[in-house]
Amino acid sequence: MSIYDSVISNQINYILAGQMPSGALKDNEAPNSKICAYFANIACRALLKKPTAENVAAVKKYMVWYMSKLNGSTNPVTGGTEIPGSIYDYYAPDETTKGTYDSIDSYAATFLSLAKELAEVSTTDKAWVAGYSSQLMLIGSAMEKCIDNAENNVPTTFGPDDNDGLSIDSYVHGAKYAMDNAEVNEGLRSMVWLQDKVLGGAKKDHFQTLVDINTSAIESQLWRGTMYNWNDNGSNGGTISNWSTFYADATCQLYPALFGVIDPLSPRAKLLYNTFNGQYPAWSNGTIYSGAYPWAIICYAAAMAKDNARVNEYINHILSLNKAGKQKDYWYNAEAAFVIMAADKMKNQVL
Repeated sequence: MSIYDSVISNQINYILAGQMPSGALKDNEAPNSKICAYFANIACRALLKKPTAENVAAVKKYMVWYMSKLNGSTNPVTGGTEIPGSIYDYYAPDETTKGTYDSIDSYAATFLSLAKELAEVSTTDKAWVAGYSSQLMLIGSAMEKCIDNAENNVPTTFGPDDNDGLSIDSYVHGAKYAMDNAEVNEGLRSMVWLQDKVLGGAKKDHFQTLVDINTSAIESQLWRGTMYNWNDNGSNGGTISNWSTFYADATCQLYPALFGVIDPLSPRAKLLYNTFNGQYPAWSNGTIYSGAYPWAIICYAAAMAKDNARVNEYINHILSLNKAGKQKDYWYNAEAAFVIMAADKMKNQVL
């Protein structure tokens, strides 16, 4: 068995072990683990890289859980207003919630991209996805409510309400992050595909317009000639990102290529990736530059960039831990997912 097959098998088992009877996916193995839909969406997308009957069934069970938790217009914990179609974070073992989330835009976007990928697996799975059209439209609406355009009055405590086409993370915070917008850009493109192939197409052109405006906004509002701003501060002036700040400044430079806003093999993407590695050269041996997360997404970025040597070094690092019956410190299902996606990319890329 290749190192890729080995790590995929180990990390799929790790993700599946975190699925609760309800279908919820715990972030990690802790009994009181958070259940973050954003992490779980990414984890399920990784499961679909190996679409066995077991893995597809686990993805569907999770998706049903997610759709059963969609919020209405009132926060049941605070009594405040809420964006319908958003989803809160929950906590094992009893699936309690504080009525909070890290974001609305990225949760919705990554779920829609998951729905697209499941619909692509088979005709049967496409029909299954079509059976949840109303829920998908509600989730799409939640994502759309986060787009700063003439239809939405976004909070201005963090970023400007200037109808620029960028998404805000939520109405609680109102920040226009580069990472979120890359994910939303992919989510909007997924919604165009779902409209065309699954949902009847009535709003295909509408979502395509949102894609075009968002893509243009990322270029005009976030790109600063040498780096992406980690957030939009309403200025076209000099960048506020700094390579010496790992998160969010440096890490966000990888996201436009990872989520298809720019070609991952384009000169810009290559320059950003190479500069990142010049600043943080030891990630591939397992060095953690952020105290809370291993950032295995960097391994996936390396696979997208066809940097075989660094990908192989990182995968061998993870395998060495797995062979000892361990996972890396601070390991989450999304970290497992990005290792799976990197290994799958390596198995299937044309060099």
